[in-house]
Amino acid sequence: MPDELEPPDPDLPIEDEFPVFPAAVKVAGALWILFGGVLLLYLVFLLLVAFGVVAVPKPRFGLVEVCFDAVLGLIGTAFLSVGVQSVRGTASDTLGSGIGSVPFGLFLLAGGVAGFWTNPIAAVVYLPSGAGMLVAGVLALIGHRGYKAWRKAVWTRRKPDLR
Repeated sequence: MPDELEPPDPDLPIEDEFPVFPAAVKVAGALWILFGGVLLLYLVFLLLVAFGVVAVPKPRFGLVEVCFDAVLGLIGTAFLSVGVQSVRGTASDTLGSGIGSVPFGLFLLAGGVAGFWTNPIAAVVYLPSGAGMLVAGVLALIGHRGYKAWRKAVWTRRKPDLR
């Protein structure tokens, strides 16, 4: 049997092996895009209600809540951007976003639970968004090392030899 047809020795390092893009990071990025977009749309909805463009029965949206939700909408927009970068592979790392997403998700979950008594519309938005941000953060942390290895491999392949 010729040497070309024999399987490679598993103990020998394979120099041409290219790391794959971690699926956990793709899913985390997709969740950040989805729920960052939901938070941004909720902010737009609140602003339309606050300015009287959209009428809702017995609106409970005060100035403090609109300002609070504006901050959450801006954070959601940041996660939407991070999600796009993560899915495209242009984010420098997923560690910081993953670490930030976990407490933000827990905060949204707590706001969703509290919203059942004060603002059911917020609860409907915050509970799934909080769960999604929490899951995205955990997935980003799980896929962090694989993503760094993939980014390093992509960078070294594209980087010109300067010797």
